[in-house]
Amino acid sequence: MKGIKQRLLMVMDTFFKVTTGIAFVSMIYITFFWGADANMPIATFLQQILITAALCSIMNFFLDYERAVSKKGMLLYIMGHYIYENIVVLACGIWFEWFYLSDWKMLLGMVIAIAVVFWGIIALCFHVDYKTAQKMNEKLNER
Repeated sequence: MKGIKQRLLMVMDTFFKVTTGIAFVSMIYITFFWGADANMPIATFLQQILITAALCSIMNFFLDYERAVSKKGMLLYIMGHYIYENIVVLACGIWFEWFYLSDWKMLLGMVIAIAVVFWGIIALCFHVDYKTAQKMNEKLNER
C-alpha cells in the first residue's frame, strides 16, 4: 500500500489533469450549447470546475491500482473509475445547471465531454508510463 504522501501527490496530479481537461472541454461545450456570447460569471464557473475536479480526483486517494495485477483487474478498476467520474460530473452538471436533463443533446454532449477528458487523461498517463518504462529498459540494457 502506498504512503499517504504518494497518494496525495497522485490526487494532486489527477486534479491538475482533470482541471485542465475540464477547462478545454468546457470552452467547446459552452460555445456549442450556450453560444459564444454566453453570459456566465467566470469566478463562479472556475469554482465549479475546481469543485468538480476535486471530487473526481479524490477517488484516486482510495484506489490502489497496483493491486490490480491482471489485465482484467486493471480493466475493472478503470471501468469502475469511469463510472464514478460519469456520476460525479453529471451530478455536478445538474447541480451547477451546466445542462438540462430534458435536453438530450446537452446530456449527450456532456457524456461525450466526460469520455474525451477521461480517456484523454488515461491515454496520457499510459503514454507517460510507457515512455518511462522504455527509458528504464534502455538503462538496464546498457549495463
